[in-house]
Amino acid sequence: MKKHIIFALFFFFMTSNFVAQIKKTKFLLTYDTSHCEYIVNLFIEEGETKNLVQGANFGCQVGIVAPYSAKLEINNVFYPKKNNGDPITFNFVNTPVTPTSCSFHTFHAVSVSMSPTSSYPIGTMAGDTIPLFSLSVDSQIKNCGSEIRLFDNLIDPSKENPEMQGQDFSNFIRIGGVPEKHYGILKQKTANHSPLKGIDLNIDEDLTINPLFSSSSCTYPLEFTWDGPNGFTSKSMNISIKGFSAQNEGFYKLKVTNNLGCSFNYEIPAFSQIYTSRDTAICPGSSMILSGYPATLNGKNGYWRNIPSSLGNIVNLDNGMAILEVVENAISGIYNLVYEIENSVSYINLTVNPNPTTPPFFCPFCTSDTIELPAIDEGHWVSSTPSTLEIIEGKEARGIQSGIATLYYIDDNTGCISKPLSTLVQESMQVNILGPHDICQGGSTTLFPSTGGTWKTEPQGIGTINNSGLVTGLSPGTFRARFYPTNNSCLSNTLTEPITVLPWPNISYMGTSSLCIEESATIFPSSGGKWKSSNPNIASISNTGVIKGLKSGSVVFNFTSDTTGCTSNNHSQIIVNDLPVIMLNFEDTLCQNQNGTYVPVNNGSWTSSNTSVLTVNDIGVIHARSAGTANIIVHSTATNCTSLPKTIYVQPDSLCTEKAFYRIKVFLDLNKNGIFDSADEFGLSNASITISNNNTTFFTFTNSDILLNLPIGTRTFTLHLPYGSWEENPIVRTIDLKSTNKLEFGFIAKNVNNSILAYHIIPLLRCNNKSDFKPVIFNDGNSNFNGKVKLSHEKRLFFVDSKIDPYFKNDSTVIWEINDLAPGGVFIPSYEAICPLPKTIGDSLHFKLTVYDNNNEIYFEQNYPYLIRCSYDPNDLQVRPDRIGEENLTLRSEALTYQVRFQNTGNDTAFYVRIDDVLHKDIDRRSLMLIDASHKGRMILCSNDTLCYIMDTIQLVDDKTNYEASQGYVVFTAKTKFDITEGTVVPNQAHIFFDANAPVITNAVKNTIVTSLPCPDNALAQDGPWLVATEGGNQYTWIDCSNDQILEVSDVPLYQPEQNGSYRVAVKGDYCTVESECISFVVNSITEIDNDLLIYPTLVNDVLYIQSEQAIEKITLSALSGVLHTLPSQLVGNNLLSVTLPAVASGYYVVTVVTPGGVYTRAVVKM
Repeated sequence: MKKHIIFALFFFFMTSNFVAQIKKTKFLLTYDTSHCEYIVNLFIEEGETKNLVQGANFGCQVGIVAPYSAKLEINNVFYPKKNNGDPITFNFVNTPVTPTSCSFHTFHAVSVSMSPTSSYPIGTMAGDTIPLFSLSVDSQIKNCGSEIRLFDNLIDPSKENPEMQGQDFSNFIRIGGVPEKHYGILKQKTANHSPLKGIDLNIDEDLTINPLFSSSSCTYPLEFTWDGPNGFTSKSMNISIKGFSAQNEGFYKLKVTNNLGCSFNYEIPAFSQIYTSRDTAICPGSSMILSGYPATLNGKNGYWRNIPSSLGNIVNLDNGMAILEVVENAISGIYNLVYEIENSVSYINLTVNPNPTTPPFFCPFCTSDTIELPAIDEGHWVSSTPSTLEIIEGKEARGIQSGIATLYYIDDNTGCISKPLSTLVQESMQVNILGPHDICQGGSTTLFPSTGGTWKTEPQGIGTINNSGLVTGLSPGTFRARFYPTNNSCLSNTLTEPITVLPWPNISYMGTSSLCIEESATIFPSSGGKWKSSNPNIASISNTGVIKGLKSGSVVFNFTSDTTGCTSNNHSQIIVNDLPVIMLNFEDTLCQNQNGTYVPVNNGSWTSSNTSVLTVNDIGVIHARSAGTANIIVHSTATNCTSLPKTIYVQPDSLCTEKAFYRIKVFLDLNKNGIFDSADEFGLSNASITISNNNTTFFTFTNSDILLNLPIGTRTFTLHLPYGSWEENPIVRTIDLKSTNKLEFGFIAKNVNNSILAYHIIPLLRCNNKSDFKPVIFNDGNSNFNGKVKLSHEKRLFFVDSKIDPYFKNDSTVIWEINDLAPGGVFIPSYEAICPLPKTIGDSLHFKLTVYDNNNEIYFEQNYPYLIRCSYDPNDLQVRPDRIGEENLTLRSEALTYQVRFQNTGNDTAFYVRIDDVLHKDIDRRSLMLIDASHKGRMILCSNDTLCYIMDTIQLVDDKTNYEASQGYVVFTAKTKFDITEGTVVPNQAHIFFDANAPVITNAVKNTIVTSLPCPDNALAQDGPWLVATEGGNQYTWIDCSNDQILEVSDVPLYQPEQNGSYRVAVKGDYCTVESECISFVVNSITEIDNDLLIYPTLVNDVLYIQSEQAIEKITLSALSGVLHTLPSQLVGNNLLSVTLPAVASGYYVVTVVTPGGVYTRAVVKM
């Protein structure tokens, strides 16, 4: 309540004081020649201030119009003032705007805010003028300062004008309250102040006229032009005529022009007889000399008086003369002037005629254009710059050349001259077609100009054109384009030449819109042009229009006419479909009355070439009826494609061997009896099993059991474990299968061997989405392992949850315990995390896995960088190691770990998925191990070259049904053969089969096998003022050998020491860091020519140039490895040589030039 009372009292105080206050004001711009600056003033037209409240500042803005490119600066601020007496700050606001319709002027705004509190002077009354602030301009003042003017709210464009870009430059002022107090602007007071202060006139035998002037730094220097009787002219300030006679009598006219472009005209009477001024006329802003008689009487001087302040002022001189200065805003009319001497007076009538009123400005003129100027009463126009803008008969203006012109209007009756008007003359230009005149439908060409107006087509409908001059053809025909400028752009012709739109060729298909591989179709036309396939790997086309399907995918065909050069646009798409693939679940042989199964094809229709030998139905069953051979095919009704035939052999009963199922168990034989009979014994995974007379290699699974359908008889089994140390490895046994259907193979540990293999399985990362990550720890020793696994990750990877409770966790580290991990066993502490968005293109997430036992002994440690992709091919292949460089150098002791990721991107569930990986010949098949897989399956060597992982019980939904559930992966590892040749490249690529569809082929990866990873050379040399590391690296650390202090770390192999001493460099390579030997360095040990020899450019492709005033004796190019090349040169100019580089690799090189005056070196980079 108390606050409300205080506010009410304050409001009453304010309103009571508003009774007497400032009511109307106007802005006035003057030019101060004493300080060479403009002053913005506030003229009080109505009202007064009696206290601080009435004079309080509630905001003010002044708009200023200046020539384009002129820069304004606020010099001093006078009012309003703060409570401490200091003036408040005026600032430029808004962004200066130059309207396109009149680009000669730029609009500015200067403003003062309400804060802090400030006020105008107390006691201000109507008629007072208060200076607000002063400003200066960086360019030469012209036209007496009239080029800078105040914004006029009545005639200048408002913020609603589109050309003002939404900015407000209008004037306003609020004094003593919020209501507006601005009521316009006063006529500007320019620098037009007469500099004449006196005249020394002497007529005797000779005539001398010595005018006296005052000037300031901004008005100086003055220029003088005299015209007088009998053809007299002069450019001097003082004149003298010897032998003055009657022919020299009359009025001597003097024109004085100052440095601001102000001109002043004076008429000085010079008569041998007494001359007294008579009734006369004058124009505002002019000056004249008055002469009274007698000049003296009874020892007293005569003088002129009765000059009202609204007319101007008078300066009395000697000899009865006076200078009359009429102000610019003098009101036209008749004034009585009085000459008085010794109480005697005489009178003359002075008529003040008005100056002509002209428009505030002209927009730019154009060269070669003639424009009629506005007629103002009876008069004519003149140009002070006729070489730029010529005036024709005083009525028309014609642009001659580009530049700035100044115009005046002269009243023929009075001789009064208007204020000068500056305007811009621009160069004329013609519209033009910059591109082709003939274009195709959908084709384009460009027109000039591309800015400053709008384009329209005549007629419409044939082509379109945007305001940037881009033409697009729509329909066949011919049209022209016309330009409509939005400003006064100089266009002598606005209509282009004709533009013709040529028609598209018509194409038509014969047949369906889809093909099968190796199927053909025809498309028309078959002549008169050239056909092109958008993807010739999918489907080819001849110039006669014959299409042939080559590979599954979609393709479009374009026809380009030889006549018009136009290309067809009806790009109907053709789909090339795969042939259905027949996938049997058995070898290609059956016995009579035996059934075999195959993988069904969706919408497939199956047939047999000989139903008396075998029959086939559509649900996956083949029945062998009698001995012989038959082909089966499947036709897909969805794609209308038919598979290649598959031959099946049916054996007679006499040739068929009886088969049975056998369960094979591979285990750790703790009691060494060869029987799986102990509760402590457990199965071993990844044991490879080969069987005589069988081309397939089988592998045991996690549970170590494998069930095989084998022919009954004697077979030799070979089992090998790719990990651990065993008394017998491989185990070889010959067994008669008639005697048993249970086969057990026990491995006995030889010594205790602890070894760990780990891998970090990364899913198909989706940015800002939760994904499942799997660290996989594999015990490839022969005893149980106890310890921990530590995952280090970046903090920006948000860890959500883990299926196994961590032993420790913070923002960047997770640790899990490993308890009794059996040989061949895996520990998988899966976790969920959210992948962040990449910071930059090529951004990676970094992980690190460390496995150590309970004594903190590290068994495995590896970094895993993964590129963050928000979109990707969902079926891909990754390999570890994955080192930098295309070669991917890999130690022969390192295992190769492959991860195949797959996703069902079809439109239905996949019931059969198989991964086929073709192995390089130098992969040791005995070292193959399955690390992990997303879905249950079986790994076999389908042949010696192909590793297969078969998931025939999978039900993999498509990604539209469930994105995460549509994904899967398989991870396996292998080693290269011990005797693999150094530098062998081991490539790998996987094929992914979904049901009976054609395989999806992954990307290819490779590893280059080496005995050791390369390290940089450690040589260091001096080259002129530089130390040069002679081997490339990633980072160079320069070291002072005297104190082992690091001087600089750089990414270039060059360092320039500042003093003599001993130095070495540590070069960091991709895989290791090496240090050079210390070498002694002597500053300026080689003479260098700094001024008369140049080598350029620094970044070289094939050719560099040498500019030398001295003879060149030799040019060499040295690589950082020390290899030296002598370079030939060719003279191509005055002291200019062209040098072609040899075929060298990209990198750093040193060019050495030997001249009689010394040796010059320069480091260059070969691109």
